[in-house]
Amino acid sequence: MFKTIRAVLAVILLASAATAAPRDDIFSIEQIALTPSLEREEFVQITEQMLSPTVQLERNCSGVVISNDPTIILTAKHCVEYTNQRINVIVPFYQNNRVVREDTYVATVEMMYPRHDLAYLRLMDTTASLPVAKIASPKTILYEGEPTFVVGYPAGFPRTFTQGVFGGLEFVPFPNERSGSEYYRSTPLIIGG
Repeated sequence: MFKTIRAVLAVILLASAATAAPRDDIFSIEQIALTPSLEREEFVQITEQMLSPTVQLERNCSGVVISNDPTIILTAKHCVEYTNQRINVIVPFYQNNRVVREDTYVATVEMMYPRHDLAYLRLMDTTASLPVAKIASPKTILYEGEPTFVVGYPAGFPRTFTQGVFGGLEFVPFPNERSGSEYYRSTPLIIGG
């Protein structure tokens, strides 16, 4: 279970934060400068894979759908207050890179991992079938300089999307302990959410 959380954490850190610039034109694929080694078709595919499972929480945070049986959303612990809390989840549906509708669901906070700033939410509507994030294998190795993409709803702004490069892993020890957490560093301009 911890390996799964760690693999999902890497995806969430890159998928749930976003740029500080809340501009509508930032979302147009044609206007985003692409990394020379990244072909347009590959970029469009990455964009679709990231946008579809990313949801907005009522508390001005982002989450990502990681399971549909039941529907589980992973978010940051600082976005929720307590277990069994009910929270509205806004789910956008896309067509040709545009939001064509937004549905609102109610979720409950199932588990919280304060030490790693993670929380699991479960959608109460058991009939909902939402797009699920493609989770990287725990064996996936990221190399410094690889392209990274960040999508989310920071601080209540509209959806934001940006790209940068992977900067490496950083181990941060817990205060007064030998243990700690690994964090993924990347260069996109991001703010919490």
